[in-house]
Amino acid sequence: HALWMFQLLPQFQLHPDGVSFNTLLSACSSAGRWDMALRLFSSMRQEMIEADRISYNAAIDACAKAMQWQRALHFFHQME
Repeated sequence: HALWMFQLLPQFQLHPDGVSFNTLLSACSSAGRWDMALRLFSSMRQEMIEADRISYNAAIDACAKAMQWQRALHFFHQME
């Protein structure tokens, strides 16, 4: 449901911000959708939204839950 609502934002002339991206990243992590979390993280950059510690932690958590250790470490090193 969170992804569906996120995709509707432009229809209402609303633009996603860091909070909405972080919320969705956390939802993806909780749902085990590490692949979607990585796509969203990439989308943040395309939207010119700077990732913060919450963004990185959600991406790391999503990767770790899926045993994607190399990807989790990649985000960890980017965060430093």
